[in-house]
This record gives sequence, C-alpha cells and structure tokens, in this order.
Amino acid sequence: MKKILALLLITTALHAQKTAGTIRYEYAQDWLKSIEKNKFMNNEQKQRALQTWKNDEAYKTYTQLNFNKEGSWYGVASDERGNSWEKTEYWVRRDFTQNKVLETQMISGKVYIVEDSLYTLPWKIKSEIKEVAGLSRMLATTYDSSVITP
Repeated sequence: MKKILALLLITTALHAQKTAGTIRYEYAQDWLKSIEKNKFMNNEQKQRALQTWKNDEAYKTYTQLNFNKEGSWYGVASDERGNSWEKTEYWVRRDFTQNKVLETQMISGKVYIVEDSLYTLPWKIKSEIKEVAGLSRMLATTYDSSVITP
C-alpha cells in the first residue's frame, strides 16, 4: 500500500505545472548591423558611420515577467538601471482574480494608466496536424468578435 501511495505522489508531482515564476528577457540593439542594412545611406555614408561607431557595444535592455496564480507583471527588470533619456517605464499588470489588466501608455508625451477587462479568446482545436521544426503541432484557431472587419 505504501508503494502505491508513493507511486501516486511521484506521478502527480511529475504532471503538475509550475504556476509561479520569473522569466527574464534581454533585448539587444546592434547599431552597426542596423547601419549596414540601411537602404537610405550610400556606401560612403555607411563606411563613415561604421568607422565612427565601431567601438560601441550593442545596446541592451532587460525586462522580466513575474507570474503566479493570481496575476502577472511585465516590465523593466528590477536590477535594470535604465537610461536618463528614457522618460517612462512601460509595464503591464494582469489580475486574474478580478479579470482586469492595467497598462501604461504614452500618448502625446503624457503617460496614462489604462485599465481594461481581461478576456480570453475562444480557441478551437482542429484535427489538422503538421510537423514544425521536427515537432508535431495541432492547428488551433480563434475569433475575436470585438474586431469589426469591413
């Protein structure tokens, strides 16, 4: 009986999903690559810009997503110092218990906190199966009735 109970506990733990955690994102902007791909500059202008900025490293920013059963928060990482030219901090807070979402938006140089209802789209799982990157995937579709199409 003890072996069966231990087996049940182990299999239950294996199937349980993690419902809390933190995901950290790094975004890097390499200006040298952007200059090389620029279609509006001629070769002389590109070479001059590349020579001027050759010692600069890629610009990196860090954001993080904190989530648990009650909600989630996405914004600038807590250890990110930011830049003096960055005037606002973008963040999104989702509260699953009250079905609300709060988000900062900059409109005409002013920062607003927008509150909206949190809704889920009705997904339909189809029987169509495709292989993507060596993994089998099922087709899932949804329809947003709030979007009006002409």
